[in-house]
Amino acid sequence: MKSWKRWMALALTVIVLSATAACGQKKTQQGQTEQEKTEQGSMENSGSTKDLSWLDSSGALPIVAEGMEKTLKVYLRMADGVVSNPEEFWMFDFIEDVMNIKLEITPLSGENRDEKISLAFASDELPDLILCAGLSASELVKYGAVEGQILDLAPYLNETYMPNLTAIYEKKPELKSIVEDSEGHVWSTGFVRDPDEIAVIPQVFFNYDWLEECNMEVPETLDEYYNMLTAFKQLDAKSYPVGGAWNGHNPGFYILNAFGYVGGDEKGLSIALRNGKVVLPAADREAYGAYLTFMKKLYEEELIHPDFFTMDINTAEATFKEGRFGTWDSMVSLYTNDVSPWWGAIPLTSEYNNTAQWPVRANASSCGQGVVTSACEEPELACAFLDWFYTYHNYFVAANGAIKDVDPDEWLCGAGGRSLDETGNWVHNDVVNGVDGWADGGTYLVNKIRLIPAANLGSYIEDGDERETELYPYVKDYEGVTDISALRSDETLLKNTWWYCIMCLDRTLSPYRTTEVFPGAVYLDGDTTERLAGMKTAIDEYASQETAKFITGARPLEDLDSYFDEIERLGAAEYVQVYQEYYDAIQ
Repeated sequence: MKSWKRWMALALTVIVLSATAACGQKKTQQGQTEQEKTEQGSMENSGSTKDLSWLDSSGALPIVAEGMEKTLKVYLRMADGVVSNPEEFWMFDFIEDVMNIKLEITPLSGENRDEKISLAFASDELPDLILCAGLSASELVKYGAVEGQILDLAPYLNETYMPNLTAIYEKKPELKSIVEDSEGHVWSTGFVRDPDEIAVIPQVFFNYDWLEECNMEVPETLDEYYNMLTAFKQLDAKSYPVGGAWNGHNPGFYILNAFGYVGGDEKGLSIALRNGKVVLPAADREAYGAYLTFMKKLYEEELIHPDFFTMDINTAEATFKEGRFGTWDSMVSLYTNDVSPWWGAIPLTSEYNNTAQWPVRANASSCGQGVVTSACEEPELACAFLDWFYTYHNYFVAANGAIKDVDPDEWLCGAGGRSLDETGNWVHNDVVNGVDGWADGGTYLVNKIRLIPAANLGSYIEDGDERETELYPYVKDYEGVTDISALRSDETLLKNTWWYCIMCLDRTLSPYRTTEVFPGAVYLDGDTTERLAGMKTAIDEYASQETAKFITGARPLEDLDSYFDEIERLGAAEYVQVYQEYYDAIQ
């Protein structure tokens, strides 16, 4: 029965997409649609008539033959908090010196990403590649299927041009569905990881030292969570027990989950499931008002920071490092070397939610991170460049740097590389040796090595390459140990802080994991995509503004009915209904 429903859903989507795209596409002077022109060019370019003797797309380096000069123009969404220019990164030198590809990079930030992407497509002044900008499925359909401004990668997804990614999709075809629309077009590549991996669940940590000092157990209900927060505040009046801010390490995902929302995002602005039904949390009359009421109480009692809505991510991280937060929603090992006070949270129940469950990230594997535009004159080069990132070792090279005395010396490109220390932790030799005064490995990593932000592009799936350490080496070793205090004081784990955090997740949140989440990528027809995009823009703006007002007290909670009336007027009910029908069809 489920197979039949999937087949019908696919057939209907194909019919609608074909009809809509044919009506909505721009025509060239010769009467071709832009997409027809793009697809024809793709097939011609991927044929054998082109001289590609300079290109090695097998995954070996260099990609471009010595003596040849090739350039790719790139829009790159840089990681938040980065202060270095793209040209200052080791990876920039690696791409130019080892791959033999010159990059002309236009950096994007969280603040200007939307504006620059929209302007580039509207003006048709496009780069060759758009990297790590996280184009949504709706944006990919709009600019790919409708406007013909994104290249379909399907003709290049083969052993000739993209052998690494092709091999992954052959082994795990479910991952290909994330980037493939209903007509078989592939408008982008993304980040791929095994759905059974421990770290695909969102992370939440509590300060267990504070819990012990307050003589409290780990909270299992929303009321117990509130009691823990008030106890933390009494412990240290200068603390803000709930870590993070609206725009950086937002704790909303964990709290929304306590009200029964499974999946979605930390701001309540993405589709989630609640009691098996599709909902948009910020438009849900059943529980979102109660969530706002709870958050207002936290704000009034300074259990969250008074600058919660204005604090940027750097300030939030600095406040964490000062020891003023009692909860944190990211791997604590990334922000402190002393992880011993921290251990994992568990999902909460409440009067609105009687089932403790914790969703895998719907976007753990993603689309929209590697986009080749129709302006690219050498798509084979762009595809070979993207494909290089799709091995386990290459992903870690891009994310963490080359391994000294293991990778070829020329890969170091003047940097010290990384090595395993005596505890089994990766360290950067430049930091260890005090080169250029780098204060710590994290700062060095994000401002010197990692040009391509982590978990955006490439493969995090183990493939047997022994140059990298096993993904979770300690989980099996400690399988029989149940004493949390023993684990928190274990010297081996404390020296391997990343694995310590993985152990936390394995023992706390992971047992509650559920894969029943709304899909991270939904490919609808062009007209529906554009209509929903317009609704979402209006809904997001209104909901974000009014949520802040309700929580800070600028708008009274008595106005909640008016708020929900207005958000429905903006199209929230129709927005949810489209996704409910889509979800029903794929079950």
